[in-house]
Amino acid sequence: MGYGLRNVADISKALSELARVLVPGGKAAVLDFNNSSQPLVDWAQGVLLENVVVPAARSYGLEAEYQYLRPSIKRFPAGREQEKLALAAGFSKAVHYEIGFGMMGVLVATK
Repeated sequence: MGYGLRNVADISKALSELARVLVPGGKAAVLDFNNSSQPLVDWAQGVLLENVVVPAARSYGLEAEYQYLRPSIKRFPAGREQEKLALAAGFSKAVHYEIGFGMMGVLVATK
């Protein structure tokens, strides 16, 4: 799933559904922006989103579609919390990897 888990109404329910449809031993990978606990990464992500991404979107008439990104990332569970949610949803193993200089993350969960 790419950039979807952050946008669902109930993350726990979405993870449960992913676990439900996987065969035993099957894996799900969830790619999204990372809610980094590293102050420098958090700052850089904010600067890029607010000063590059949103203004670029504005030039195409899409500002509203991108303005929500920063607040939604700040509300999104951090990597360790995503692992806990996946385990509670029925996965037997869950590991979150920070990628893209910590600005992105991928949760890999095994049923």
